[in-house]
Amino acid sequence: MNYEDFDNDFFEDQEDEMVQLKKQSEMQEQAAKVRAQQVEENYTLISRNGVNWSQIPIEEKTKIKKTLEVMIDWFIANDEQYEKCAVLKNILDEDK
Repeated sequence: MNYEDFDNDFFEDQEDEMVQLKKQSEMQEQAAKVRAQQVEENYTLISRNGVNWSQIPIEEKTKIKKTLEVMIDWFIANDEQYEKCAVLKNILDEDK
Protein backbone atom coordinates (compact mmCIF):
# COMPACT_ATOMS: atom_id res chain seq x y z
CA MET A 1 0.00 0.00 0.00
CA ASN A 2 1.38 3.37 -0.93
CA TYR A 3 0.67 6.80 0.52
CA GLU A 4 -2.06 7.64 -2.02
CA ASP A 5 -3.96 4.43 -1.24
CA PHE A 6 -3.78 5.16 2.47
CA ASP A 7 -4.84 8.77 1.94
CA ASN A 8 -7.82 7.78 -0.25
CA ASP A 9 -8.94 5.09 2.21
CA PHE A 10 -8.68 7.53 5.09
CA PHE A 11 -10.84 10.15 3.37
CA GLU A 12 -13.36 7.56 2.19
CA ASP A 13 -13.72 6.33 5.78
CA GLN A 14 -14.24 9.89 6.98
CA GLU A 15 -16.84 10.52 4.27
CA ASP A 16 -18.66 7.31 5.18
CA GLU A 17 -18.67 8.34 8.84
CA MET A 18 -19.93 11.82 7.97
CA VAL A 19 -22.69 10.36 5.80
CA GLN A 20 -23.71 8.04 8.63
CA LEU A 21 -23.73 10.91 11.14
CA LYS A 22 -25.83 13.02 8.79
CA LYS A 23 -28.31 10.18 8.28
CA GLN A 24 -28.47 9.59 12.03
CA SER A 25 -29.10 13.28 12.64
CA GLU A 26 -31.86 13.36 10.02
CA MET A 27 -33.49 10.29 11.57
CA GLN A 28 -33.38 11.88 15.02
CA GLU A 29 -34.95 15.07 13.65
CA GLN A 30 -37.69 13.06 11.98
CA ALA A 31 -38.34 11.09 15.17
CA ALA A 32 -38.57 14.34 17.15
CA LYS A 33 -41.10 15.72 14.65
CA VAL A 34 -43.21 12.57 14.86
CA ARG A 35 -43.11 12.63 18.65
CA ALA A 36 -44.11 16.31 18.71
CA GLN A 37 -47.01 15.58 16.39
CA GLN A 38 -48.14 12.64 18.54
CA VAL A 39 -47.95 14.65 21.76
CA GLU A 40 -49.89 17.54 20.24
CA GLU A 41 -52.56 15.22 18.78
CA ASN A 42 -52.93 13.40 22.11
CA TYR A 43 -53.18 16.71 23.93
CA THR A 44 -55.91 17.94 21.59
CA LEU A 45 -57.97 14.78 22.06
CA ILE A 46 -57.45 14.57 25.81
CA SER A 47 -58.07 18.25 26.49
CA ARG A 48 -61.22 18.19 24.34
CA ASN A 49 -62.67 14.90 25.61
CA GLY A 50 -61.07 14.43 29.02
CA VAL A 51 -60.51 11.00 30.54
CA ASN A 52 -63.35 9.00 32.04
CA TRP A 53 -61.29 7.44 34.82
CA SER A 54 -64.22 5.44 36.21
CA GLN A 55 -64.49 3.44 32.99
CA ILE A 56 -60.81 2.55 32.72
CA PRO A 57 -59.32 -0.65 34.24
CA ILE A 58 -56.60 -0.06 36.84
CA GLU A 59 -53.79 -1.48 34.67
CA GLU A 60 -54.77 0.88 31.85
CA LYS A 61 -54.94 3.84 34.24
CA THR A 62 -51.27 3.35 35.04
CA LYS A 63 -50.34 3.48 31.35
CA ILE A 64 -52.48 6.55 30.72
CA LYS A 65 -51.05 8.35 33.74
CA LYS A 66 -47.51 7.59 32.56
CA THR A 67 -48.40 8.92 29.12
CA LEU A 68 -49.79 12.12 30.63
CA GLU A 69 -46.62 12.54 32.71
CA VAL A 70 -44.44 12.06 29.62
CA MET A 71 -46.55 14.65 27.81
CA ILE A 72 -46.17 17.11 30.68
CA ASP A 73 -42.40 16.64 30.63
CA TRP A 74 -42.39 17.13 26.85
CA PHE A 75 -44.40 20.37 27.08
CA ILE A 76 -42.04 21.71 29.75
CA ALA A 77 -38.96 20.84 27.69
CA ASN A 78 -40.43 22.24 24.46
CA ASP A 79 -41.26 25.91 24.70
CA GLU A 80 -42.29 25.70 28.37
CA GLN A 81 -45.97 25.28 27.55
CA TYR A 82 -47.16 25.46 31.15
CA GLU A 83 -50.81 26.08 30.36
CA LYS A 84 -50.97 22.71 28.61
CA CYS A 85 -49.14 21.14 31.55
CA ALA A 86 -51.79 22.55 33.89
CA VAL A 87 -54.61 21.06 31.80
CA LEU A 88 -52.95 17.64 31.83
CA LYS A 89 -52.16 17.88 35.56
CA ASN A 90 -55.83 18.65 36.26
CA ILE A 91 -56.86 15.58 34.27
CA LEU A 92 -54.35 13.47 36.23
CA ASP A 93 -55.73 14.81 39.50
CA GLU A 94 -59.30 13.88 38.56
CA ASP A 95 -58.52 10.24 39.39
CA LYS A 96 -57.62 10.92 43.01
